[in-house]
Amino acid sequence: LSEIAKARELTIGTVINHIEKLQGLQTLPDISYIRKDIKTNDFDIMFAELSKSEDGKLSPIHEKLKGKYSYDDLRLVRLFVEN
Repeated sequence: LSEIAKARELTIGTVINHIEKLQGLQTLPDISYIRKDIKTNDFDIMFAELSKSEDGKLSPIHEKLKGKYSYDDLRLVRLFVEN
């Protein structure tokens, strides 16, 4: 993601926003390769919490995880929960 953001002169958050829009349009290509950007254990922790969420809102999860993970990381993992 950082390479894409740098090449396009965007923030990583903006790239994630575009990916979320593609998901909403149900035109999201395979994004499994971007999972490598997050350590497996961290991914699993965030994925577990997001999977429990009924509404997918990030603030309660961010608070529950005591701010250990950025909102961008949570948004990225949420893509895999909803996929």
